[in-house]
Amino acid sequence: MAESGDGESLLRQLAAAEELPDICIIEIAAWKNSYLAITDMRLRWPQMKLLVLSAIQEDYAVVTVFKNGANGFLQKTCMREEVVKALLAINESGSYHTPFTSSLMHRALRSGLAEVTLGEKDFEFLQLICQDLSYKQIGVRMNLSHRTINGYREKLCNLLDIHGRIGLVQFAISNGIYSMPHHR
Repeated sequence: MAESGDGESLLRQLAAAEELPDICIIEIAAWKNSYLAITDMRLRWPQMKLLVLSAIQEDYAVVTVFKNGANGFLQKTCMREEVVKALLAINESGSYHTPFTSSLMHRALRSGLAEVTLGEKDFEFLQLICQDLSYKQIGVRMNLSHRTINGYREKLCNLLDIHGRIGLVQFAISNGIYSMPHHR
């Protein structure tokens, strides 16, 4: 059993492990690009099952963790008994769905949200748009032209049915793509 504060550290620990866990429990809001880390874990260790715990309950977050290879999703506030039930089900049948995740996945399939896939550059753009940078500054940080940055904005707005920068920021924060910095 190991504990890690971020995705890169977890991936290093797993890569160095003599024996992989049967099931890895991860919390998606704990580290930057956790959605992509789930995909990386699934590709590198397909035999290892993944149970995601999260305070994030937005449709996109839950759909994405399943699309990226998670075997189960639980709300972080669930009871210990629910975690045990999920671990047993994942170990025996390979997956676990609560009534919440079943309903959400059904809704996502009907609405088309299940078809939305964001790439690494999309995540980077969403993280930067939350940092009060101009589109020109975002372009410099991403080493892309202003026109390409506008293309990212338009693509994401259309894909997510969002109407502007404020909506993109709200989407990024509510889905754990961007975490507000803690000020002291």
